[in-house]
Amino acid sequence: MIGFLLLGATGITMEVFYTAIVARAWRSGRGYSYAWMFPVYGAAYPAIMIAQPLIADFPLLIRGVVYALMFILGEWMSGWALRVLLGEAPWEAGYREHRTIGQGLVRPDLAPMWFLVGILFERLALVCP
Repeated sequence: MIGFLLLGATGITMEVFYTAIVARAWRSGRGYSYAWMFPVYGAAYPAIMIAQPLIADFPLLIRGVVYALMFILGEWMSGWALRVLLGEAPWEAGYREHRTIGQGLVRPDLAPMWFLVGILFERLALVCP
């Protein structure tokens, strides 16, 4: 439970900073996220705890690629579920001006970011009781 809460809070915080930087709103401090994203980021905890023992002996580069692929799959699955539930995934409108895959729910250009988030989340998940 602590891992779920830690990764959920970390994901939301990173998203707020990311959106502030991308929107060039750093000075005003106007970044944003969605309440729906907390459980989406929190769900990374059990996924990482399942994958990590299987890939622990692989080099950082390989682990990062595995995590990036997991996040891309997670983005598509959560986006699809939120689209069914809400009519649209919270990030869909912002993705319309970018090249997407997975029915408009995934931006492949964010894969390097997901690589880094995966490595960070691995480190955080491993320190949770």
